[in-house]
Amino acid sequence: LILPSFLRPKKLDSLRYARTQLNFSGSYTDRRDFFLLRSLNVAWGYEWKKKNHSWYYSPFNVESVGLTSRKKLQDLFDSIPNLKFSFNTGLVISQVLSYTYQKNRSNKSNILRLGLEESGLIFGTFKNLDRDNNLYRFVKLDADYRHYINFKKTAIVFRLYGGVGIPY
Repeated sequence: LILPSFLRPKKLDSLRYARTQLNFSGSYTDRRDFFLLRSLNVAWGYEWKKKNHSWYYSPFNVESVGLTSRKKLQDLFDSIPNLKFSFNTGLVISQVLSYTYQKNRSNKSNILRLGLEESGLIFGTFKNLDRDNNLYRFVKLDADYRHYINFKKTAIVFRLYGGVGIPY
């Protein structure tokens, strides 16, 4: 759900091209004999733009994942122990900040996106949210650069992506 203006205090009236985003999503994945995965995501955020620059800030982003392992997945865990780190039940309550810069020139485009996400620092202090000790606590930084060269019927794209996540 995208609202054409900010749900905001009056002090932020100077922002241009601003809107509020409310996102809700869920999924149910049943991989017969391997696992059952349920997830629910809820986010509330703001997006604003000025010329080639855009920002997104979500003060409240919740991602909940529930995993039920089955026999074949347990067998894979036994043969490849590190695979367990890719299949977890958990809760992320985070804040997200991202910045995007886009420059278009004739048949070429450049896009730079920088992101920062923090989980557990603020909401981790509420013991009721972390009853089962499944709240993930981390800081994540990432960057994505793309260079497009467009032709009449095709394009060449170069991409550089990197990031780091620090659990605490």
